Amino acid sequence: MLGPAELVMRIAARLGYSFDGVDVEASTDEMLAKLEDHGPIGSDPVEADETSLPRTPFTSHVPFRQKAIARMRWRDFLRLVPQMPHFGKQTQRAAKFWDETYSPYRRHIDPEEIEELTQLMKEKGALEVGFLPNVDPKLIFAGKSLPERHAILFTVEMLKEEIQTAPSARASTEVMRGYADLGEIASDACEWLRGRGFAAYPGTNLGGQSDYPAMAEAAGIGAIGYHGLLIGPTAGARMRICAIYVGIENLPEPENPYLWIREVCADCRKCVRSCPPGAIEAKPVDKANGYKRAIRATACRDYFARNWGCAICVKVCPFSELGYDKIKRGYDQARRALLPRPGEPRPGKALDDEEGPRIAVVGAGPAGMYLAKSILDGHPTAQVDLIERLNFPHGLVRYGVAPDHPEVRAKGWGYDRMLEHPRIRFLGGIELGKDTNIEQLRSCYDAVGLCTGASASRKLGLEGEGLPGSIHAPDFVRWYNAHPDYRDLDPRIGRSVVIIGHGNVALDTARMLLSDPSHLITTDMMPEAAVRFASSQVENVTIIGRQGPSQTSFTPKELVELSEVPGVQIVVDPLSLELDEAIPLNDAQAERRRQRNLELFRGWSQQELDKDKRPVRLSFGLSPQRIVGEHRIESLICDQTFVVKENGRPQHMLMGKTIELRCDTVIQSIGFRSEPLAGLPFDFERSRLPIGPGGRILDEKGVAIPLVYASGWARRGATGVIGTNKIDAEEVAQAILEDLEQNRSRVGARGLPESKARATLADWLDVSREEKRRGAIRGHGPLRFRDGIEVSEWLKSHGRKRLNDPTMAPEHPEVGRPDASRINLS
Repeated sequence: MLGPAELVMRIAARLGYSFDGVDVEASTDEMLAKLEDHGPIGSDPVEADETSLPRTPFTSHVPFRQKAIARMRWRDFLRLVPQMPHFGKQTQRAAKFWDETYSPYRRHIDPEEIEELTQLMKEKGALEVGFLPNVDPKLIFAGKSLPERHAILFTVEMLKEEIQTAPSARASTEVMRGYADLGEIASDACEWLRGRGFAAYPGTNLGGQSDYPAMAEAAGIGAIGYHGLLIGPTAGARMRICAIYVGIENLPEPENPYLWIREVCADCRKCVRSCPPGAIEAKPVDKANGYKRAIRATACRDYFARNWGCAICVKVCPFSELGYDKIKRGYDQARRALLPRPGEPRPGKALDDEEGPRIAVVGAGPAGMYLAKSILDGHPTAQVDLIERLNFPHGLVRYGVAPDHPEVRAKGWGYDRMLEHPRIRFLGGIELGKDTNIEQLRSCYDAVGLCTGASASRKLGLEGEGLPGSIHAPDFVRWYNAHPDYRDLDPRIGRSVVIIGHGNVALDTARMLLSDPSHLITTDMMPEAAVRFASSQVENVTIIGRQGPSQTSFTPKELVELSEVPGVQIVVDPLSLELDEAIPLNDAQAERRRQRNLELFRGWSQQELDKDKRPVRLSFGLSPQRIVGEHRIESLICDQTFVVKENGRPQHMLMGKTIELRCDTVIQSIGFRSEPLAGLPFDFERSRLPIGPGGRILDEKGVAIPLVYASGWARRGATGVIGTNKIDAEEVAQAILEDLEQNRSRVGARGLPESKARATLADWLDVSREEKRRGAIRGHGPLRFRDGIEVSEWLKSHGRKRLNDPTMAPEHPEVGRPDASRINLS
């Protein structure tokens, strides 16, 4: 059977395109070998340095392309046909320059000829043209050599409208067109140079003998971004690069006015967080040859082959999207704003040279992150240790946010940026009450901030709560988000589901149960959960609460999102709206939300029931009493209630009637609660620590415990959204710094030793990248580690070495985990 690439060539031949040979693999690799694995030709050859590194480990170019082509749709497949012969033809043309024996008779070029050559190349389509008088041997790939030590570097543009479709065959075809144009321009320039007596050899436009981006930066035509690509003044990162090796000894000395781009990249790093397989380093790492490595080539290659190209890093780069000039203006304005006025200290300089206080923040979720940031913003020398029970930071953002909310998940990227602050240490795998205690923390730190959140589920204590199919929503959410504590939850999901609670978590739960599993598995949801949802085949969902329509805690955005799930219809009983006790709220924003909710409810109440859609019934005035069933859930018994206004506040009253809801599964979504911490008092009535002004924790007598504080849910209970923690953090940080100022004698604590932690920041960043890689090669979102033991074993194993060594072959997808490409989720 013909391979995809051979089939492309035969179709191309039928359409009138010429290509020398049908055995694409043999002919293409043979031509590339002439350009890359030649003997010592040229008038002034140069060998690779001893410290040079091998090129990206592609064993063969064509089989790699074959795997990608096999995944293309026919429309994209046919779009590629005209490009393949063109690409092969110009590669053959370039190879001839390496076959021919050539004796140059000139070694110096006139300035006028430099201008003429530059103009010729730009007329042929080159964007930027630069000159490199001497190629650093360290930039020659190991085992390769160059025919001449002098080089001309140039770029071509990839069209923005094509690259914006990435990842797609359309974008990849544009990349291939760019490579083909490079070959044509290089060949034309070599003919021009040889016609004037100079030695000239076109570098191969795909692969090559040397590191083109580093050479182009040295030639002054751009700067290397965090994605390892050259960023130039005309097309940003939307460029391909090629070299021409020439025997010209007086090439112009380059100057590079674009190195400021590095500062923008270090602050942006949009490409890092946008890379599906996590192939781009969070920060470029040193290579053996003294240069920097920006990407892990094997991870990039594996995703590229699976998706027929990628180019996402090119697409999202602000220099490609916004343009060089706009970013340069913003950069110049920012620099002028940061320059100190005469007599002022330079930005970032400490107010004094004394060592600052070291503060422990227990909990690396949103509350802990914001508290750490507020402390550092408020004190120029303070140091913060973020102590986390799990090996992973991010807390609720990682384990409590719906997988189909990537915009909220993206907050984790900002948290990682916080963790890179030089005055922050991340100490993962340290559990309060087990690995350390409050007294030890107080002795090791100048102050302690507790941001331990609310880890337990609120429970109604219903009769029958222990039956299979009775689930608590917080546990359920953590399970499908791969929380280590809930990997063995094994929820039983039937076809008829009742969710108790009128908050956003209830809506998220319903949306997960009813969404297309083939979509969910492309997120970072645990794939086992998507498979479970597919097999459960939920037919209807009822969301109940004891209050009326005006008292729900839904947000309009979440309601609309649920209504937009394909094949789902929200059903509201018109009678429940007529009986609603509409009590206006004092808070203007909350009142607007209430009015918008009622508007949505009224619209849905007027719709006719569509029998082809799965209903989600929003039921009001139902207070659950008991779950009925022997070996499984059969129904839920509820008291009917109504709302009355007492002292300006809504109160629910029993009507003396009950209703039975037939169901297979009952999910309680009534919130979270905090649990007591060893060595500290606890307010069981409010389900939180006893708190005084500024987040100070009070003892049994109501007196503040010196320099021990709480923030986030540990301070106020499980209320508010993620952003509410910012306000908390600012207040608590101010209290901490004020108290430390009054207790300066305490300053100077050393903190816990880093050896006590089972995971550091470097560990977490590697784990995060590995999760992205594992998911990307399987065709879905990050595939998360499910427990600390698995993480520890991976960190100690060859897996971590493979992650950081681009010359090692990638490991296969994990055995035993669902693969989106191999399971039927329909």
